Amino acid sequence: MNGHRCPSIPQGERPSFYFWRDSNGVEVDILIEQGERMMPIEIKSGKTITRDSFSGLEKWVALAGDMAINPTLIYGGGEHYSHKGIRIRGWNKAGTSVFLK
Repeated sequence: MNGHRCPSIPQGERPSFYFWRDSNGVEVDILIEQGERMMPIEIKSGKTITRDSFSGLEKWVALAGDMAINPTLIYGGGEHYSHKGIRIRGWNKAGTSVFLK
């Protein structure tokens, strides 16, 4: 993550990281515990984003409800924007922007 620490995690504490997959193989690459909430992050190597890129995040957010915070898709492109409540971040700036609100 380019050496950047998550501002919401106190210095010296380590966040808890998880992975999620349902019985149909729908998954989220990383879930980061932030207090009583979880930030889901999906990572795609491609430079283009397809509809399928969002399936894991969308399903997990629907299941988690208010427990979900800042769902994020990191991809091989360079643009940064939001789509249906999901933050999209290009890999080249992901380390500096994933934890920023």
